[in-house]
Amino acid sequence: MNTLAQTAGIAAFNDTAFKKKTFRVIKQEKDFLEKEFKRLEISYVPSQANYYLLRINHAKEIISALGDKGILVRDCSNFKGLDGKYIRIAVKSRKNNMRLIGELGELCGV
Repeated sequence: MNTLAQTAGIAAFNDTAFKKKTFRVIKQEKDFLEKEFKRLEISYVPSQANYYLLRINHAKEIISALGDKGILVRDCSNFKGLDGKYIRIAVKSRKNNMRLIGELGELCGV
């Protein structure tokens, strides 16, 4: 990381208004995603972070189909203690979250 990036990072970290806005937006998006997971009947692990672990049948096929559409999710089949039915998704912007939910709905047949 160069000096300019370090300086920008420190400034952003110290900007309390930016932090508050970021936390508020992430909370709103998490609430939106959880509501949509329930609507689509997708099992998820509640999270304090900006990621969700989803349990989805045919996860490998879903991962591939989402990737074909430019939506990258984490294959969790190699995570210790998990089987091949788990993926991890990141909380993103409303536009990206809506796109993900739309594609998951189509792929899961909901």
